[in-house]
Amino acid sequence: LEPAVVHVHHGIRPEASQDAAFVEQLCGEHNIPFYLRKADIPRLAKEQKCSEEEAGRAFRYQAFAGVADEFGATRIAVAHNLNDLSETMLFHLFRGSGLLGLTGIQPRSVLKTGTEKGTELTVLRPLLCVSRAEIEQYLAEKGQKYVTDSTNLVADVMRNKVRLEVLPLLKSISPAVVENIQRTSEQAYEAQKAELQAQAEQIAAMRTELKAAMSAAVIQTEYERAQQAAAQYNAAKQTAKTDSELLPVLEQAYQHAAAALKTAKQAELQIPELEQQIQKAEQTLQYLTQSKKLRAQHKQAADRCKALEQQQKQAESELAAIQSAFQT
Repeated sequence: LEPAVVHVHHGIRPEASQDAAFVEQLCGEHNIPFYLRKADIPRLAKEQKCSEEEAGRAFRYQAFAGVADEFGATRIAVAHNLNDLSETMLFHLFRGSGLLGLTGIQPRSVLKTGTEKGTELTVLRPLLCVSRAEIEQYLAEKGQKYVTDSTNLVADVMRNKVRLEVLPLLKSISPAVVENIQRTSEQAYEAQKAELQAQAEQIAAMRTELKAAMSAAVIQTEYERAQQAAAQYNAAKQTAKTDSELLPVLEQAYQHAAAALKTAKQAELQIPELEQQIQKAEQTLQYLTQSKKLRAQHKQAADRCKALEQQQKQAESELAAIQSAFQT
């Protein structure tokens, strides 16, 4: 892997420039390319008539896509963790949501970019199975300093209220609430997947039936109009004395044929629309299947890390005992 780091200066906090300098220094210590993008998010929020949170998120992913295009990357990794998943699910629940909203954040998603090198980027969330406490514990063990966004510590917007007030209250009732929410999210994901599968099968059946019905209707209509035009022409031919008297009959036959052709074209246009719906449902189903695999891989990786940490602690304990015995 050849990673690069993108840091967005939102122009909101007084200490934002210090945070950017911290990230740049850390990247320099590890020889990682650093990209800084600045924006006046409060101004953008007013212009776009949305919240600063929404404007900031839109600009961040726009910046990610731009740097990915410049750097030649095809994947973006963001740091959403297990707590973010719980907060998002509760946020959707309070706002009112269906099964899709209750699935929370997916380990993998697609970002539409519209750049010259490609129209899509894969967004990965490798820390989605790890809690914020576990991340902070790991940093403490490694002696790695970090900075905290001060705007996340003020309960002034709904998401922050969920993080600072609702979740702590729920934890006081059920300490494993974050893990329980994760399981509920996975169950909602499975239910959503089953629903999409049923919808895809239903649309496929409707497409087959509609296609057959349209073909039969078009053929029957064309056959009837052709018979009617032929009968009119034969009758006029028997009674007409000159070719000029046949002209109106031929014009009417032409109108019937044009109407039949128009009906056939309309039928052909509706079939691709149904095929697009089928394709979209199949893509969504494929995406959900891939997300399930990623969830399983993330869980296995987390379990493996915990096992390695336990082995390391045991080895350190045994080493200390050996050193103590040797000194004695």
